Amino acid sequence: MHNCFNFIKILCAIKKKRSWECGVIIFVSLVAIGTLVATQILPQDPRIIFFDVGQGDAILIETAHHQTILVDGGPSESILSQLGHALGPFRRNTDIVVLTHPHHDHLAGLNAVLRRYRVDTIVDTALAYSAGEYRTFHQQLEGRAPEKILSVVAGDRIAIDGVELKVLWPLKSLQGQAPPPEGLEGSGGVNDASVVLEMTTQGHRVLLTGDVSSEVEKELLARKSIQHVDILKVGHHGSRFSTSQGLVDAARPSIAVISVGVKNDYNHPAQSVIARLEKSGAHVYQTRNNGTVQVIFRPNSVSMKTDR
Repeated sequence: MHNCFNFIKILCAIKKKRSWECGVIIFVSLVAIGTLVATQILPQDPRIIFFDVGQGDAILIETAHHQTILVDGGPSESILSQLGHALGPFRRNTDIVVLTHPHHDHLAGLNAVLRRYRVDTIVDTALAYSAGEYRTFHQQLEGRAPEKILSVVAGDRIAIDGVELKVLWPLKSLQGQAPPPEGLEGSGGVNDASVVLEMTTQGHRVLLTGDVSSEVEKELLARKSIQHVDILKVGHHGSRFSTSQGLVDAARPSIAVISVGVKNDYNHPAQSVIARLEKSGAHVYQTRNNGTVQVIFRPNSVSMKTDR
C-alpha cells in the first residue's frame, strides 16, 4: 500500500500536473486500491455464481479468502468479462478449473480462460473423445506439471479453504472409454460422463449434476450418493431426460438453478421438470429469466442475488 501512494506522488511530480489533475489521479488510484482490497484481500462469505452464458454452464465458486474454482466455461468468450466483473479487474488467476465434460457449451469458454488466466490445477474426466475443442483444451495443458492435471472419479475429494468438492460421478470404469451414442435432445452419450460434484461449505450442500441423464441418476440413487441439498444445479439445462422424480425426492433442494439460453434448439427447460421441482418446494431460478444467479453462504442461512 505504501508503494502505491509513493507511485501516485511520483506520477504527479513527473507529469507536473495541476492540483486538480493530481486529485483525479489520486481518486482513481484510491478506487483501484479499494477494489483490489475488497476483491482479493478482505475475507468474505463463500459464494457460488451461476453465470448467465446462454445455453451452457459456467459456475464460479469463491471461498472466504478469495480462492476460486471455475466449473465449466460456457459456449463463448463471454465468460471472460463475467469473471472480470465477479473477481475484479486486476484478477488474472484462478485456483482450480473443472471441465465436467467436453461439449462446446461447457468447454469453449474454458479454452478462453486458459489463454487469459493463470490456472493452478485442472480437473478433467479423461474421456476418450476427439472433438477439436477438446484437443485444443489438452494442447493448452501441455508442459504443465502432471500433479496439476487431475482425472477424477467417484469417491475423490478436493478441499480448498473451507470448501469441499466430493466427486459422485463418473465411475473409474468409465475412464478412457468412448462415450455411447447420444439419445433424444442430446441426452446420454458424452453427457453421461459428466463430472458430478457435491459441494459443501458453511454447513450447506450443493449438487452440481453436469449434463447427466436420468439413467446416471438411477445409478447415483442406487449407490445412495444423493442426499438432501440446499441448492441443485439442474441437470442438462432442464432437459426432460434429466432431473427425474427420484433425484428430486432424494435431493429435496430448497433452490434449483437452471443454466439455459433463450430460444434454445432443444426447448429447454421442460415444463415437466419445472413443475416437478416446484411441487417439491424448490424455488426455481433460470438464467435466461433471472440473469446471473449468486448464492452467498453463511453458517445458518443463504442469500440470493440475481441480475434481474
